[in-house]
Amino acid sequence: MKSLAQYLPLAAFLAILLSACNMEDTFYVQGVQDMVTATSNNTFISDYGVKYTVTADKTDHLWSPEKRYLIGFDITDRNYSITLNTYQESNIVTPVAATWEERTPGSPILVRGHSIGGGYLNLIVAYYRLKDGNTPHRISMEYRESPNRNDLNLYLFHESNGDIPELADDSSYELIDEVYSFKLANLLPAGETRLLYLTIDKMDKDKDGNLVCEENTFRLYEESITF
Repeated sequence: MKSLAQYLPLAAFLAILLSACNMEDTFYVQGVQDMVTATSNNTFISDYGVKYTVTADKTDHLWSPEKRYLIGFDITDRNYSITLNTYQESNIVTPVAATWEERTPGSPILVRGHSIGGGYLNLIVAYYRLKDGNTPHRISMEYRESPNRNDLNLYLFHESNGDIPELADDSSYELIDEVYSFKLANLLPAGETRLLYLTIDKMDKDKDGNLVCEENTFRLYEESITF
């Protein structure tokens, strides 16, 4: 059974492993990603309490404190000094309780990756958007408990305002990646456990190559999550 703050990031795992092996003082971990909150102009704190200190920054330096990011970095010593290679700001969204009797599907969306920790469900999502267009797209989430209170279903909703291609190879559209952090903390009373399921409106192609939208529900983790 996992808690909302129990998933150890790859960076911390590798550091602990190498330290436990009593390896020489040279320490370097390359190509790490983690979800973090910026706490100053040169530090990040991960969802698991790991403090990263930026000693070299290869980005545009425009990230700022109090915001959440998916960062790509190299760890350069055992104190978690890092070379920051990339960052992408995460949109913070609080799910709301579903009030509908029958769900109305939204526009298609892809989930490219997910993680959970620090009270958040983090999703890397992708959707089609008209190139050079200004149509607003909105991502939201609703939730509903199962009658037996064993499961919590999360519904990811993409509102494209009609901005969606009919063909997957339509060159007038581009595929956009965004990062979202959905607040799971306090959705349920502390100590409650649930299996988490996610429902999305999935992009797919029919036999003629047309994009179609199909509702797809899958379990996020094999174990229950403790709130």
